[in-house]
Amino acid sequence: MKVAIQPGSPMEKRRYSRNSGRAILRLVCLGLLGTVAVAPAKENKPLAVRVIPPDLRSKVEIRLNLIYGDVDPEFQRLDAYLVKSERPTPVLVHIHGGGWYSGNKSEAVFKETKPYLACLRAGISVVSIQYRLAPKYAYPAQVEDTVRAVQYIRQQAQEWKIDPARIAATGFSAGAHLTAWVALHDDLAEPRSEDPIRRQSSRLSAFVLDQGPVDLTRYDERSEAMNSALSKLVGCTPQEYNVTEESRRIIGLASPITYVSPDDPPGLLIGRLRENADPNGEIPKLFQFSSYFGPHSIWNAELLARAMQKHKVPYERCYRAPPETHP
Repeated sequence: MKVAIQPGSPMEKRRYSRNSGRAILRLVCLGLLGTVAVAPAKENKPLAVRVIPPDLRSKVEIRLNLIYGDVDPEFQRLDAYLVKSERPTPVLVHIHGGGWYSGNKSEAVFKETKPYLACLRAGISVVSIQYRLAPKYAYPAQVEDTVRAVQYIRQQAQEWKIDPARIAATGFSAGAHLTAWVALHDDLAEPRSEDPIRRQSSRLSAFVLDQGPVDLTRYDERSEAMNSALSKLVGCTPQEYNVTEESRRIIGLASPITYVSPDDPPGLLIGRLRENADPNGEIPKLFQFSSYFGPHSIWNAELLARAMQKHKVPYERCYRAPPETHP
């Protein structure tokens, strides 16, 4: 599904915002609802398990710990926050971060700086997913689970009263990587499968890359934490990463930028600026392009923006500046 970027916001323009939550909601509204008014920031309050603000308690149905896979049901679970509506609602899927080896489906949904409560008020249902973690499970377990979760959500369209044609996703860090991978990859539906979930499309109508890696061949070797996380994901030692033929093969398959094509959904690309950086300045002057600085580097957004622009896929950038940090 393609949508036009709202007039007055040309996709080639670099975006800068201190409130990426509102930016995420804006893109979701573009991709799922059409142009609508964004709720004021003061309404962006925490969303807690089983505790919904008074104005939403009768409007949202909560379904927790639903099992969407049978490989390891302890991991393969999701929480659904479904807006009650006479018409099928669009859905925003939240994919948690944590370096592919930690995190859970509830950790970010309940942050007051997140856009999920505003989404519910805008009539957008929210689903937060859990996936298998490294090092117990190496790639492709994480992307397989993300794909299956999207297919599972689409399979529930009639029962949950959601619109299967309007499913977007967002995530931070490792969650952003998984979001982009699913959004950019070709449809993984298996029409002849005996499993009705596998027969569903895995395509998204929009996505948000919130400071996550898109090209796993680019990283800073000085970052021990990142090197360790990537090695766990790929299933090799830090010394073997991007060195052995097998690790290089897996890295290529695991890199979302590998799959950019003209039929991809529109994306909002969020990057974090370094200290004292001018968001309106020339990015190439601020960063070297020869190495990968880390999972939250602004170059992730730049790399993907260039690839999407090449294939004429709609996108917008949103640059975050210190001292603001991700919750």
